[in-house]
Amino acid sequence: MKWILIWSVTLTTCCAAIAQQFTDNSADGLSERERRIIMAYVANQLSDPTSANFTNVRKGKASGYCGYVNSKNRFGGYVGPKLFYVDIDQANAVITPTEEDLRSAKLAQLKEIESMLPVLSANCAP
Repeated sequence: MKWILIWSVTLTTCCAAIAQQFTDNSADGLSERERRIIMAYVANQLSDPTSANFTNVRKGKASGYCGYVNSKNRFGGYVGPKLFYVDIDQANAVITPTEEDLRSAKLAQLKEIESMLPVLSANCAP
């Protein structure tokens, strides 16, 4: 019985899903509400929202929040950090697309991305 308990705890620990997280201290200046909203808006656009790792999150120059998100694609591999912008007031978020994303995007998605690029550049450019 003891071994069954140990085995089940070990198995549960090893197989637990990794929750969305901020992997550096960049979000320390944000409120818990801001963090939750940023994670929710960005995760809504990801293939595997539970794998999202956020880094370099900061307030934008004029408005909103910028940062990088790394998450898994449909094949289970991490795609690498992608720049994102979240505007809480407008209830909108955009993640810079990869070439693969652009090839498979629909026209409406491309227009939305195109309309957000100037905002992304104005707020998140180094």
